Amino acid sequence: MKLPNSLSPFFDREEELRERRCRLPHWFQEEKMQYITFRLNDSLPQCVLDELKKSKAQFILQNPQPWSEYTKALYSKHFGNKSDYWLNQGYGSCILRRPEVRRILEESLEYVNCVKCVILAYVIMPNHVHLLMLPYPGEDCEEILTSVKKFSAKHINRLLGRHGQLWQREAFDRIVRCPQHLHRAIDYIKKNPRNMPPQDYTLYFDVEALSAIDRIEVED
Repeated sequence: MKLPNSLSPFFDREEELRERRCRLPHWFQEEKMQYITFRLNDSLPQCVLDELKKSKAQFILQNPQPWSEYTKALYSKHFGNKSDYWLNQGYGSCILRRPEVRRILEESLEYVNCVKCVILAYVIMPNHVHLLMLPYPGEDCEEILTSVKKFSAKHINRLLGRHGQLWQREAFDRIVRCPQHLHRAIDYIKKNPRNMPPQDYTLYFDVEALSAIDRIEVED
């Protein structure tokens, strides 16, 4: 495990902020941690997706851009929590409940780990994934995640004898703002499967990397 050379892996108000907008807003900074949620394509019912879409449109209408950091955090907190609630209801095929399917995704994450980024933590739930990632210099979180999803989709579809879109195209991502935000994300990942049998999920933490980040926090 080797951390990037950045003095701090947390959001920096003084550094350039890159934005990409699709149905969801996405913000990125070089060598900063991202807390990412991505899900199976059938993991949310259409009525929920429609309701979320209307709520997001109303929020954007009431809060014209450019957004302050407070507004960005409010958007993430409000809509991230709503999506998480529905994801945890176990809707859809939930094929990630199967160990052999999860193993393919684990191998996809292992492939990019310590090559393009440091995978700090993740939990693979039956229909979605929460992931903490710290990219290396010059690497793009979106491109890393796209490669993970593409590789895993190809091999999972082959394993299950199925075709078509496996993953929802867009992920929900947030730059980790501060040590407190990181600790909340870690706690959420740890507690997300607390009511599930251990054979139905995979929980991973890079203790060495997280300890190194804690030392950076103390030193800075």
